[in-house]
Amino acid sequence: MNLFTLAAEDTYGKKTTFFQAQETQNQLFELLFQKPVLDHVMSILVGGALGGGKTKALVGAIIGMALFYPGSRIYVCRKDFIDLRDTIYKDFCEICPPSLIAKPKGDLLDRVEAAHDILFTNKSLIMFRELKDLSGKFGLEVNMVAIEQVEEIEEKVYSAIYSRLRPWMKAPKNSPYVMVCAANPCNTWVKSTWIDEKKPYHWYLHFSPRKNTALLKERPNYIKDLETRFDASWVKKYIDGDWNAAVEGAIFPEFEKDIHVIEPFPIPSHWQKYLALDPHLAKPFWALYAAQAPGGATFFFHEVKGKEFQKSQEFLEDLKSFERGWAKPPIRIIDFSLAGVLHEKNDGKSLWDVIESENMVFENAIKANKNKHLLDFKQELGKRPTFLYFFSTCKNLIYQLSNYQANDSDAPAKKQEDHLVDCALYIMNKKPWIEPGKIIQYVEEPTYFNHSKKGLPLR
Repeated sequence: MNLFTLAAEDTYGKKTTFFQAQETQNQLFELLFQKPVLDHVMSILVGGALGGGKTKALVGAIIGMALFYPGSRIYVCRKDFIDLRDTIYKDFCEICPPSLIAKPKGDLLDRVEAAHDILFTNKSLIMFRELKDLSGKFGLEVNMVAIEQVEEIEEKVYSAIYSRLRPWMKAPKNSPYVMVCAANPCNTWVKSTWIDEKKPYHWYLHFSPRKNTALLKERPNYIKDLETRFDASWVKKYIDGDWNAAVEGAIFPEFEKDIHVIEPFPIPSHWQKYLALDPHLAKPFWALYAAQAPGGATFFFHEVKGKEFQKSQEFLEDLKSFERGWAKPPIRIIDFSLAGVLHEKNDGKSLWDVIESENMVFENAIKANKNKHLLDFKQELGKRPTFLYFFSTCKNLIYQLSNYQANDSDAPAKKQEDHLVDCALYIMNKKPWIEPGKIIQYVEEPTYFNHSKKGLPLR
């Protein structure tokens, strides 16, 4: 493999290499300088783990753009300048040879030094900026923006900067217009933009410290040391760069997408189905469906969010429409705490009245001692092999399970978006896998419906 290198003349006029990419970093430079997209803005996320070489790769990309496309205008940003100064700005000053930097005079020198700008001899201008306040800081058009720790900023800030990537009157010829960001794994808009549902012209490049030969040569025990100091969840996220690892403080670290999330399949008609409903007055209703494989696993297969200002009757009719054609109706469970309130959402009636008019039967959800129910749910999620599965189409439930966080106090859950978690708890409290009087069957081969081997009970 031909690794990307940058060279410049030293003080003696001899051309020497000052930057050479690691093998994992090389994919970034191939994309930027060998296979650039010229008819659309490119947005590249350099992600992964601590020690993967993300910052130094950004520095190489910045200097490369400035050299290959004379007259470039490049923003280098982070939320706080003090953090920018101590990371990418520091690395830039250490890597970039003084021979590339112009020596401006007079007013230009004052402006460059005051603004932390660096002017190259080929007229490329590199501007280091913080992102706390966007006003007045991004008036120039640019052909590259590099953002360190992009997860620190809001999506609207990213979008505002992205809009500045466009040609100007004296823009470098044949230059790509590119946003290069670096981030550690997180469950934010960054993950949804580049990882989960990658937007057009967005690329994700994974950097791992396990392949950072320069780091491991200098600190051979780097990874082993972190593995002994931190728990498995932290290692999975920050060393292996797993974007699906649970967030810090997550109540359900046992929830693993690779294990629990599966692609949808047709639910057999004879399986018992469950519906949990979480109604609201001012906010939309939420509903969750689950199905129980006889003696086997429980599958959460469909979620429903009501429309804004949708009437209760219309939402219930949508549920009945979804259930049409089933051999028998699901066991329906509801949080009845607001069911007796007269409200315009119910056309001035109570939810009880609307449910009765729709000829639907609901059981009251078991809500007492939610903390215990959360712990029970954690125990079920932690079983291996698992008996809980979630269809990949239940995106809101999956997100809530990944992000549902604990308090520092004795109460285990923060108040947050948890409607579908509540629905899942209502279903789990019914223990759908328990069928009184059922004779336990045995199977020859295990599947994810039963996980059983010959001679062992299905559950």
